[in-house]
Amino acid sequence: MKSYTIEQVLDEGLLTQWEVQHFSEGLSSMISDSKSLVGVTLISGEWWDVFKITDPILDFICISMETRLKLIEIASN
Repeated sequence: MKSYTIEQVLDEGLLTQWEVQHFSEGLSSMISDSKSLVGVTLISGEWWDVFKITDPILDFICISMETRLKLIEIASN
């Protein structure tokens, strides 16, 4: 399993379980069938799964969520 930096997650348009945990139950259940585990990343001292979303529409929705901005903020610090 590959280990990603937060910057790689952002650059490659991947999604973290850290982000998913902040999604609504509806969105979380929608992406459950469209995510493929590709590795892990370290966020605030904890390891989180990293996924590739296979549905382009859900992928766009996920990377447009407010949690993406929080992840960018963590990467900046």
